[in-house]
Amino acid sequence: MNIKLKKELLSFLLAGATVVLSTGCTNKVTEIKEEKEQINIDTEKNNISRITDELITEVVRINQLANKEEKQSKENEKIVDEDSIEYNTRKEDVVFITNRTSVYEQKDANTTEYADILEGRSFRYLGEDDEWYQIDFYGMHGYVPKSDGIKTYKYVMQYPMIEKGALTEETIVYADKEMTYPIAQLPKYEFLEIYRELEDNYLISTTYDLIGYIPKDNIKMAEGNTAVIDIKNQEVTIYEDNVSVFSYPCITGCVRDGTETPLGIYDIFKKRGRCSFSGVTVDYMHNFLRGYGIHTCDWKRKFGADVYENDGSHGCARSPMYTYPFVYNTLDVGNPVIVQEGNPTYIEEYNILDDGTLVLNENSNPIYIKK
Repeated sequence: MNIKLKKELLSFLLAGATVVLSTGCTNKVTEIKEEKEQINIDTEKNNISRITDELITEVVRINQLANKEEKQSKENEKIVDEDSIEYNTRKEDVVFITNRTSVYEQKDANTTEYADILEGRSFRYLGEDDEWYQIDFYGMHGYVPKSDGIKTYKYVMQYPMIEKGALTEETIVYADKEMTYPIAQLPKYEFLEIYRELEDNYLISTTYDLIGYIPKDNIKMAEGNTAVIDIKNQEVTIYEDNVSVFSYPCITGCVRDGTETPLGIYDIFKKRGRCSFSGVTVDYMHNFLRGYGIHTCDWKRKFGADVYENDGSHGCARSPMYTYPFVYNTLDVGNPVIVQEGNPTYIEEYNILDDGTLVLNENSNPIYIKK
């Protein structure tokens, strides 16, 4: 084959190859473009999906925050009711006495016996071991056998009282400020600690921790330092203005002999230091009625419980020797003395549990009271 023919044949082959290569490249470029466009579309779809998910997450978060704020707002609305029992009280651990027992100085029945106490009383819980409860017994650490009590709780006021006074007529105490759920009927002369003044009633507590609402009528206010003698619970409570500062067990007038201490609202009209009468000597005497007063007593070993029923006084409130000089220094002529029965009549249709908890109904919070 001559050179000329070879050149022509080579040119023909090169031209064909160029056409083939050109067509192949064009097709490949088209494929690449289409692939790139699909990638862009998929990328956009992914971006839209991601943004949508983020938006949904944000909406959910906002709704959750709104629900949380609404819930907190409702809770705050509850707390803001400063006139409610719930707002004004707190729980306190106590030992509720289930059987008559004695309070001892140490965890030993052979040590000093402070006093006998009857079932139905409660004292602030301080601790325990296998056999004994430690309690706050009128400011002293005392011990009672576990067989004679149970650990429970009660509601106590957590804010300062604003006034105090005594009832001049029998009065119903209610569990709600609308005064629709009666708890008990309080007898005449019952002493009241007042914590809130509402438009039509007061939020009150008694010396035996019955908490509720009473109408504003039939209350005589007690101004200044005050002594409250509780017959049923056999104790004296001393108030400095509107603060309870001292309580102790006492012995009031003898039931058997008919010399009971008369109930009423009185004022101290005579105050004496160490003095003698009826053959005995006392460290102080505060007379609130002719022949009746509050004084120390060193000839009796036990105070409180039911001593007064058969071995009571002639009408005075006999007090332990350790009450001097505090009582003498705190009370003065003109100060009120309230002698109360301390024995409310609870409304029967409400359930009072063995531990003293009053259950109004299954939907309400129980209110602790002493029986």
